Amino acid sequence: MKIAMDYFDKGLGKSLGFLVGALVLGTALPHLIKDFFIDTSWKFVIILTSILSVIGGFLILFFVKDGLYRKRNNSFDITTISNVFKKNEFRKAAFGYFGHMWELYTFWAFVPIILSSYNEIHSNLTINISLLSFLIIGIGSLSCIFTGYISQKLGEKK
Repeated sequence: MKIAMDYFDKGLGKSLGFLVGALVLGTALPHLIKDFFIDTSWKFVIILTSILSVIGGFLILFFVKDGLYRKRNNSFDITTISNVFKKNEFRKAAFGYFGHMWELYTFWAFVPIILSSYNEIHSNLTINISLLSFLIIGIGSLSCIFTGYISQKLGEKK
């Protein structure tokens, strides 16, 4: 998100929509990998996902330069963490966000378990748990992009 802020003075909501959408799609990616390599172990999925993450990190390191709107901060002050939480409005927003993320990641973790349970209950059906997990989680990326465009119309703060 800091990279997006470095590049956009206006239209940050839209760029963050695309960025968060990419993060959501990246979260769903292991399920798609599992679908492509059906008879593979979970270890292969973790290793391949990790390798792709490292490659992505190196691509950012070497090819994404500082943006025009980057704000330089030369010092790290640990007291900033406690100081920002003293602000009631920030604290409300932060804890709301933390709660939302807790619920979101919990849902994402349980999607394959829910689908597996559904598969067991309905023995006459056989669903592709990996592909469906990817689609259920990945569809959120479209919502992120869509709301990024909405933020252009309504304003980022709203």
